[in-house]
Amino acid sequence: MKIKQFVFFLTVSVLFALTASSKELAYKESTSGNYFYLNPFAHKPVSPADHWDYAVALREKGKLSAARKQFEVLVKRWPESAQAAGAKQAVGDIYFEQGKDKKSFETYEELIKTYYTGLKNYDGVLENQYAIAQREMERKRMRWLFGGYRAPERAIPYLESILKNAPQWDRAPEIQSEIGQAYQQDGNYDMAVIAYSTVEYRYPDSSFAEQASFAKVQCLQEMVKKTPYSVDIREQAQLASAIFMETYKDSEHRAEIEQFADELADQAAAHDFEIGRFYERIPKPPRNDSAKIYYESVIEEHPETSRAAAASQRLRVMFPVAPSVGGEAVADGEVAVEPVPVPETVPEIMASISSDTVTTTPSVSTGGGSARKPLPEVGSPDAVEVTADRLEYESGQLIGKGNVAVQQEGASLQADYVSVNQETGDITAMGNIVMLYDGNRWEGEKLLYNFKTREGNFGPSSMYFEPAYITAEKTEQVSSNEYRMVNARITTCSGSDPIVYAKAGEVRLIDEDKPGGRFIKAKHVTFYVGDIPVFYTPYWQRHLGYRVFSFSVGYSGRLGAFVMGRAVLRPTDWLTTTSHLDLYSDRGVGLGQDFRWSTPRGQGGIKTYYISDNDPLENDDLTAAEQALIDSQRYRVHLDHQEQISDETYFRTEVNWLSDPTVLEDFFNDEFRQNVNPENYAVLQHSADSYAAGVRVDRSANDFYTTVERMPEASFDWYRAPLGDLAYFQNETRAGFYEMQHAETNILPSVAAPDYRSARFDTYNQVFLPLRIKEFFNVIPRAAYRGTWYGDTPAGSAEYRNIVELGTLSSFKAHKKLTDQSGFYGTGLRHVVEPYADYLYRYSDIETNLLYQFDNIDELDDRNEVRFGMRNFLQTKRGARRVVNFLDTDLYTSYRLDRNTGEKDFGPLVANLDMSLTDDFRIQSDLEYDMHAGQFDEYNARAHYLATDSSQYSLEYRYLADTRSLVAASTELFPNNDWSYQFLVRYDATLNEWRERRFLVNHRFDCIGLGLGLKVDEDDEPSLWLHLWLNAFGSDSDSGRL
Repeated sequence: MKIKQFVFFLTVSVLFALTASSKELAYKESTSGNYFYLNPFAHKPVSPADHWDYAVALREKGKLSAARKQFEVLVKRWPESAQAAGAKQAVGDIYFEQGKDKKSFETYEELIKTYYTGLKNYDGVLENQYAIAQREMERKRMRWLFGGYRAPERAIPYLESILKNAPQWDRAPEIQSEIGQAYQQDGNYDMAVIAYSTVEYRYPDSSFAEQASFAKVQCLQEMVKKTPYSVDIREQAQLASAIFMETYKDSEHRAEIEQFADELADQAAAHDFEIGRFYERIPKPPRNDSAKIYYESVIEEHPETSRAAAASQRLRVMFPVAPSVGGEAVADGEVAVEPVPVPETVPEIMASISSDTVTTTPSVSTGGGSARKPLPEVGSPDAVEVTADRLEYESGQLIGKGNVAVQQEGASLQADYVSVNQETGDITAMGNIVMLYDGNRWEGEKLLYNFKTREGNFGPSSMYFEPAYITAEKTEQVSSNEYRMVNARITTCSGSDPIVYAKAGEVRLIDEDKPGGRFIKAKHVTFYVGDIPVFYTPYWQRHLGYRVFSFSVGYSGRLGAFVMGRAVLRPTDWLTTTSHLDLYSDRGVGLGQDFRWSTPRGQGGIKTYYISDNDPLENDDLTAAEQALIDSQRYRVHLDHQEQISDETYFRTEVNWLSDPTVLEDFFNDEFRQNVNPENYAVLQHSADSYAAGVRVDRSANDFYTTVERMPEASFDWYRAPLGDLAYFQNETRAGFYEMQHAETNILPSVAAPDYRSARFDTYNQVFLPLRIKEFFNVIPRAAYRGTWYGDTPAGSAEYRNIVELGTLSSFKAHKKLTDQSGFYGTGLRHVVEPYADYLYRYSDIETNLLYQFDNIDELDDRNEVRFGMRNFLQTKRGARRVVNFLDTDLYTSYRLDRNTGEKDFGPLVANLDMSLTDDFRIQSDLEYDMHAGQFDEYNARAHYLATDSSQYSLEYRYLADTRSLVAASTELFPNNDWSYQFLVRYDATLNEWRERRFLVNHRFDCIGLGLGLKVDEDDEPSLWLHLWLNAFGSDSDSGRL
């Protein structure tokens, strides 16, 4: 080691040693009123008055930004001076004048909080804040998209803050009313009602009270429409309507309010009437008295409604007028309250049923004067309850007529007519039949059903099994969980004339209670779009919850006019097949067949595709070598599988077999972008608590890619573990047979780089000695030995390479709490700084050019350098006290004590940044800066934002010196709405050309979705397509392949 290098290393070590002998470094708190001028030539007024005059002079000259800066400095230097309040207000005024509304409003808030007593023009501050709120309410966002949209709800925090600061201001009623308007326009009616109610009771004499009261009723009207079953909301609306009509008798809105009040009365009457009907239908114990209470409530409280007459009719049916009750005469007009008797034969027959029980509740008298006897207790889950307007018992049949309801555990039936045979369990139903069974709905006109076997014949019927509507000429329930349908139509569209549907000669639907929904088996199936048949299969089976077809049609400059279709089938629970049929006017017909399978602990698949390409050399950018590899017969085969053999062991493999190097780029562009050079490998890995062992095989299936083959490679890693009481040991070992295969072409094969191969064994052993000094300074000396044996080298002989490493990692942390307050970032903010130095000395007894190069193990050379760096964290708490890094930066460079050929003293300056502004907004960047050349070697930056409506916004920049300067921006808007949009642009500033421009708009109709897309690639070739899918199964477009 040279003298100067040794001195440098010794100096660094001494500095760290001195640091270790000191106390933990902490930040010094800056006292109020201090300000440090970074610019030594800056003007420094000597008093608050001088500073005020200086800032005012700049403002009068029109230098607003400079004046604002000086006013801010004045506040920081002399926060308690007489000029501080005026300076703070001036900062807000200048922001307001410059149109920076958010900063202006926040400055005014700080002004009111800190200098309230020193304000000279409080009303002016409030007027400016109110103007900012007005601009926020009217401001259009995203004007470039169909003229933009307004979001008045974003002004609510501004308006509420103004009211908090000045609740008795003259504009307070107007502001409170505008808060209600903002909530109302946003559809947040609950909060709008609260805001309008505040206007009513806090400012009853203002000119805004009547309008607020009317708007409150309008909001409640919308809430009633949204949740008509809510008694609380309806009663709140009735009270608000009554108060409005009593308070504002001459209002021009009175007629509207009266009409709404009448509607609410009808709803209230209907609600009480339905409760009465509910109690009336309860079989046992009878609840006729409860029903009577609600019917009488309808008559008394809502006599003008139609429900009052219906309630009177039900009372006459339930309690008919009788000459005597229990031997005592009933007065004229008095209603008898004795329960209507049931024939004695009915309960006797019910009691004779051993395992299946039918209970009855008649609503109309069925016999004479005998007292009603109690029905037997229902002791079986197969018990059936029958209610109807009229019940009769004839020849062993229980017959119900009018509003018949049959209840059984897991099933219910409603019809105009029902007959029940208690002995056989047969039920016959006719007229307006609705049957619910385990959440499924069936409708028809005739039904034969056995409540004991749960089998039946439904005749012509309509059924709904999520997400499919099924109609059939004949339907039979052949078991408790299986239906058989003849001449059936299946669709996910509602209505009688679906756009997309399938017809089948026979369908069997089986309820297996699986995530995919009910399982369907069909024979002789034809799929239709409108009246046009598009696909036929003799046998089809699948779960209703999975997709079937999707289509994309359009035009591409590379492919011509095209139709891309796919059909997805599930022949078994564990296998999914996807068939592709692609028609290209310029390229021909493409066929593909994919299979995806699942095992109890794994999954995998195979993708195949073939096309006889009419124009395989369409791409003008192909080199002669690439053209020589391509012919018209083009194909791809992709196989992958992953199996979790045990909790500690897994197997994974991937195989890609391609006809030529551009087939993916031409027909599967999305896959090509993700993986330009597809891999072929298989790996078996076992990971225990203290070690990991595995075997990997890499084998090239395509000779036009440069590949390192491993046939095979075995690995063993011993995780860092204690070695005695102080030290730690870690080991990494690799052994295998390796071969470097360079890409081959069909022209001039002699000029290709020669392939080479060798066996290799490598073991890397490290020992660490962690030390902690003064409870904060960390020093970790380490020593390592790497031994590598090569079976062959460029010299033609075996070699053994020895590498020795010595090093030390030194670091410490200092931290400071910046604030306990909450903000957009989270709760509280803490700064942590971690400077570090990592020294490495590495000696190799063989130079790299004397060894075959397979991977980074063979690239290791001599090193004698120190890496200096500093990490900075800004930490905050989010959610349930979850600590996250709001900001994480790492800045470092290396000083080389010994330089290799072509190297400088200092390595590149590297900076990495990861900023989590919120859980939904993240910024990342990394760069390398060559300090000697004064230029960036590489720079990457990414920003991504996820909005509350699931919209996504992304911006990305990639720079590589003399090679690439790529900007990419993408947006996905309103993905959960009926209308959604996607935008993507990529621009390469180095080549001064667009790499890609893509626009896609989707719209969901009743049962189908349509997507219209436009893409222009790097060759300015346009592609236009229309994508069709079924909404029940979501969108899965092939547009990414273009």
